[in-house]
Formats: sequence, C-alpha cells, structure tokens
Amino acid sequence: MGTRAHSPALILLVVVALCGICRGDSTDLSVSVRPVFAGLAALEGTLPLSIEVANRGAGTSGRVVVKWESSSIAYPVDLPRGSRKQLMVYAPMSSLYSEASVLLETGEGDLEAPIKIGEVHARQSIGLIGGSIGDMTFLRTTTAPSDTGVSASDSYGRPGSLPDRPAGYSAFIALVLGEGSERMKDEEVAAIKTWVVGGGSLIFIGGASSPVLDDRRWAEFLPVGPVTPRNVDGIRTLERLGGSPPPAGRISLALGRPLPGSNVVFSAGQSPVVVRQRVGLGQTIYLAFDPFQPPLKQWGGLRKLFLNGIGLDQAIANQEWLFRQTTGDPEARSDPHSSSGPFNAKLPNSGTVFLILILHLIIAVPMNFLLLRKIGKGELAWVTTPIISMAFAAVFFSLAAGLYKSGQATRSRGTLLVSSLHNEGYFRGHTEIFIPRGGAYDLKLQNVDSVTTGMSEDYAPWGQPLEAVDDGAVQIPQLRVSNLAFRELFYSQRIAAPRWLDGSIKNVDDTSIKCSISNNSPYDLASAKIVFGKLEFNAGQIASGETLQKTLTSDSTGWELWSDEQSVVVEGTLVGFKPGPQIGQDDGSKIRFVYFWGPIE
Repeated sequence: MGTRAHSPALILLVVVALCGICRGDSTDLSVSVRPVFAGLAALEGTLPLSIEVANRGAGTSGRVVVKWESSSIAYPVDLPRGSRKQLMVYAPMSSLYSEASVLLETGEGDLEAPIKIGEVHARQSIGLIGGSIGDMTFLRTTTAPSDTGVSASDSYGRPGSLPDRPAGYSAFIALVLGEGSERMKDEEVAAIKTWVVGGGSLIFIGGASSPVLDDRRWAEFLPVGPVTPRNVDGIRTLERLGGSPPPAGRISLALGRPLPGSNVVFSAGQSPVVVRQRVGLGQTIYLAFDPFQPPLKQWGGLRKLFLNGIGLDQAIANQEWLFRQTTGDPEARSDPHSSSGPFNAKLPNSGTVFLILILHLIIAVPMNFLLLRKIGKGELAWVTTPIISMAFAAVFFSLAAGLYKSGQATRSRGTLLVSSLHNEGYFRGHTEIFIPRGGAYDLKLQNVDSVTTGMSEDYAPWGQPLEAVDDGAVQIPQLRVSNLAFRELFYSQRIAAPRWLDGSIKNVDDTSIKCSISNNSPYDLASAKIVFGKLEFNAGQIASGETLQKTLTSDSTGWELWSDEQSVVVEGTLVGFKPGPQIGQDDGSKIRFVYFWGPIE
C-alpha cells in the first residue's frame, strides 16, 4: 500500500479509530464497537473493528454491516437466545472521509453505531503488539503530515485479539513485537507473515528478556540466530541513529549472530545491535536492546531511531512502488493485445452523441412536420415520427454493437509477491469487469481479504455502489449491473504459493551467475529476470514444470528497489494466473510476479 497526496482539507477528516465505545440498545439486542488497535490513525489502509453483539431475547439471525455512502460489507451472524458473540469487521480508511457506521440487522430489530472521525497528524502508523499502551508516545507530533518524509503515529494491539488477515495490518508501516507477543494465535502470526511479504516491516526487540525470540513460528523471519545476554554501560554510538546521545546507564543486550541473508545496520564495536533481513517486499528488523526499558525509555532519540535509523524510509518507498503497481498505469488501459476486446472498444464521444440527438430533434419534429404538412399528409406524423426515432436508435445501437456481441470479460493488473521464507504470497491489484447483459452476478472471489471500488472514472468512479459479504473472506455474490456495464475493483488476495520456485544460484564472477531454477508453480513465467545486487540477468521463459539450467551474464544494471547484496529476486510475467473475479474471458491481463529468494552461494 502506498501513499497518495491529499489536500489539507481531506487530511483533517481521517479516522482516529473509535473514541471509547459506541453503543446502541433495543429491547433485547445490544451492539458495541471497539477499535482492535488503540489509537490507530492513518490516511490509508483498513480499520479493524471488534464487534460484540448480545441477544437477551428470542433467537434470531442477521448480519453486521459496515456501511459508508452507498457501499457496504456484511458479516453474517447467528444469535441464539442469551448469546453474546464477538467478531471482527473491517472498514476501508478511505470510506471514513464521509459518514460511516456499523449496523446490526436482524429479524428482531436493527441497531446502528456510528464510526467517529477526527484528526490525524501522521501518514503512517507503527503498531506495538503486546507491551503497554503509551510505550511509543515518542512518535507523536502535532504537525500535519507532509507528502514527503517519514511520519508515524503510535497504536497498540493485544495478542490473541488481532486480525487474522493481512489486510487487517494494511494501515501500518511497521509492527513491533513487544512483551507478550509470543501469545499471538497461529492465524495472527500467519497473517502478519503475509503482510510482511507484501511490504510490511516487522521489528523484534531484545533486551533482558524477550520470549518471542524463542517462538519457533518466527524462526525463518528472525534476522539473527540464538541470542546471548550481555550488559553494557551505555552505547554512545547510538547517537548516529537517534541524533542525540542516549542516557547513561546499564543497557541489557541480547546479541545474536546475523544469519545468512541479513545485513548489519548498526554495530557497537564487534557486536551487531541492529540487524535487517529482507522478507518479500518487506523486512524484519532486530534491535538487540529494548527501547521500552530504562535507561533508553527516556532517550530523546527514539523517534528519530524508529523513523529514520532502521530503514523505514526504504519500506515507504517499496509501498509507494506497490501502490503504483496496484492502481495501474493509465497507458495499460490501451493494451494492443486485446484490441478487439470490450475494454478497448471505441464508443462515440459526447460531441458525437450530442450531434446525433440534435439531428434527431431537427428531423423528427420541424423537418418531419413541415414536409408532411407541405404535401398535405400531416396525419402521417403519427407513423413517421416513431420510424425516425427507431432509425436513430439503430444508429446508437450500431455504435455499441461490438459491446453487445462481446461476452463477459475481465482484465487484471497487479503484482503477486512471494518469498521463499513463507508459503503464502500476496496479490495486490485491480480488475476491470465488463458484463454485457444486466442482472446480478456472483464474482466467485477466492481468498480476497479486502476490496474497494475503482478509481478510474472510465469504469467505476468513486461512489460506485459496492455490496460485499465477508464470511472469513470477502465475497461479492450479487453484483447488480445494467446492460453494457463496466466495473472496476481494487483488492488484495492471499495466494498459496509453497516453493513455487526452487533450485540454486551460484555466483561465478562479478558479472555471471550459474543458475538451476525449477518452476513448480502451475503457471508459465515469461520474460523472467534475475536480479542480484546491482546486476540484472535475462532468463527468458521458464515454463511450468521446467528447470532452467544456464550460466547467465549480466549486460544491464538491476533496479535499485531490488538491489540487495544478500539475496536474489526473480521476476517476470505470470501467464495464465487469474486473480480476483472468476467470471468471463480474460482479455489481456498482465500480472507481475516477484519472487524473493534467500541468500545465494
């Protein structure tokens, strides 16, 4: 998720989660709404909300609906007599620029809890999982966010009560695993892992005691090996990261050996204190000290350390790149390979339509009546006028005949991010949809965890109604459209991708590598490139089930975003992969596949 420029007026209308509890009561039903993350405030992403519904009366069923403008996402719920249920719902941050609310709709009555809005002073948010509320107040600022630079607010989540989907963390630039984070549920850990692959930054902290470092669920994501404790009398050189000298006093460190594929960001003498590892488009960062314990807790350099000293600026650059990939290049909407498809159909412009309407009015009324009156047959106007109207209707129909002949079609753009350290990839992108006949259509979405309507005025302008159902994954079972309907959806989707690429890559010399790459995915990889460090190697096509064995020599420089001396990136176009809506024929989709490999030999 990237950042977009907002006008100052809009910046002041961003949600600051919920202040306290919003309640609505009706005889036997009650509903309460709480923020999952205390203090969450961001300009983009998703706002997770914890809903508690109680029923003291007769058993009933219904749904909890997150509603904004003309759109909604519904969560089915059964409420037997005497039941009290909790569920988590998700509201797009962008929807909260206008009035939004949570509704409980049942056969026994409806309740509504408004979602309050307020001000925000940061473009991103950093979340602390576990620990204590207030540990990261050093991040706060009273100035409005700028379109450039790093700024972040602080927010707090409780282990065991967190989102079980990556989209639930999309408002964060970084998450910190604090005290008690080892108590997270497996599905929460899995969701955060996929969020990291999609561009998130996950921070582990050491210090005197940090049980999460022994949590085997994080073994491949932790940048260091087993740690050993050491106490030191201050680390004066931390001033380089924080901009001011740290306070005097004994600091407890948990020092570990950096693992292959990781980079030492900062050392104190021979001891690695800040270590970073790339995981997908995101990163994991290890701090050998605990910034929430004395004496560092009082350090005035903590804000600069978190915002500028540990690489979050690069994380923001990565997310901005992904945002541009997600929204799509406007030039891509004129794909020559789908020139006969509905998305490139040339409809008459407004000037042509206006001219035809004017001609119709002139011919159907003045010319028609004057001519018939001149020949003394004015009564025939009852016959000629409908004929003229039908003729002009035929002209309009002929201009859109190609669309009426077309069947249902979709065209997708986006990026699938996969890491060798995790068995689930994350797709971010959008799909244009064409449906020639009006009706209600099931889009047959699979493993989609967030969806919004399109940003293009050509297909689905802001305000386009969206009626979705969320039963653990987002579904659109009834997309209601009229004839010749164009729609556009932006979404994120979890994709099972266990070891889609396998093999080995060896460094031969300064410009050559020897590779053996097996494509274990169900899709061909076209225009494949291997990026290592600052070099790029063209690998051509690697078909599904095929193993590429070749020595490659670089003749170009790799893109700086992928540059990493410790790991390899394989990227290309995924052929045959159809994300999102599973209806209609594919009409020129283009899916970028980026596979982040571990360290090479």
